[in-house]
Amino acid sequence: MKAAAILVEGTDARKFLQGQLTCDMNELTADHPLRGAHCNTKGRVEALYDIYQQGDQILLVTPEDVIQHALEKLQFYARFSKVTLSVIPTQAGIQIHRPCLHPETIGRFLPQEMGVEPSLTKGCYLGQEIVARVHYLGKLKKEFLCIDTSDLQGSDEIVDKDESKIWVLRFLYLDKNIFLE
Repeated sequence: MKAAAILVEGTDARKFLQGQLTCDMNELTADHPLRGAHCNTKGRVEALYDIYQQGDQILLVTPEDVIQHALEKLQFYARFSKVTLSVIPTQAGIQIHRPCLHPETIGRFLPQEMGVEPSLTKGCYLGQEIVARVHYLGKLKKEFLCIDTSDLQGSDEIVDKDESKIWVLRFLYLDKNIFLE
């Protein structure tokens, strides 16, 4: 899947992202990138990022087909901070090879369902109450999986290795990501 990036600059860049994303931005260094989600008030993932620091700049890398949505969600809150957000071209050939959102799945999953462990000690961020409640009190009802579909013959049911659990195929993408509920 082709990647795109949002460049975050300004004196409040790190502070702004600390209040928006599920990861602890204080842990971000040039040698230690992060994985973080931007959630809505219901704790559902609106954007999922690989986060990199390059000097004073912060890059939020996400699939190209959701970059505009991700930018609009951040811009809504950025007007209250000393930050600038802009979409920049990524290096040619950068691909994302782990679970990510598509336009059809925005707002459907909790961070934990997508394998993102949110920081529970960093302080408040959008959707934090729901995310924390699931961690401390709840049990996940869904799990986000990527599986190899090269042997799939068009069936809408998938049986696990013990042939005891059947998953219903909800979305199939040409890049071989499958979302199961």
